[in-house]
Amino acid sequence: MQRRALLLLSLLAAFGSQGCASTLSCTLIGGIDGVSVAIPRSLYVQSGDLHIKVCDEDGCASKIQRLDPIPGGPRPSGRGAVADFDSLGREYSPGKVTVTVTLRGPDNQLVASRHAEVELVRRYPNGKECDGDGYVSGSLKLRANDRVSSGSPRD
Repeated sequence: MQRRALLLLSLLAAFGSQGCASTLSCTLIGGIDGVSVAIPRSLYVQSGDLHIKVCDEDGCASKIQRLDPIPGGPRPSGRGAVADFDSLGREYSPGKVTVTVTLRGPDNQLVASRHAEVELVRRYPNGKECDGDGYVSGSLKLRANDRVSSGSPRD
């Protein structure tokens, strides 16, 4: 009888301590504070620059992302870039911003341009318990009809 009581107490202690000692298990899904820009295959350039300008009621900040040549193989399905808040030199809050994107090819020729409103949203890819203040981000996709017909170089 004492053995059963001791075994029962041991089991209760084991299950009880597991309930109290459960730890939060966080995944490591990355997030960014910034604006991502997708370039579709129809606007593919082997190399060039992507100018990204983000504006809100407090002003604008911009970044130039160099698009280096992609070695070998077939042309990729698309390209992209990110203007994170560190590279823009300031923070943005959730809400609407205007984003202007200009894509230039290897000889500085204007390939595409787009000016659009983007919604910045606070996200918690690992859950609120794991991501603290979360990540504020939004995205813009260039489209085939954003192609600029002149294609002439500009300074």
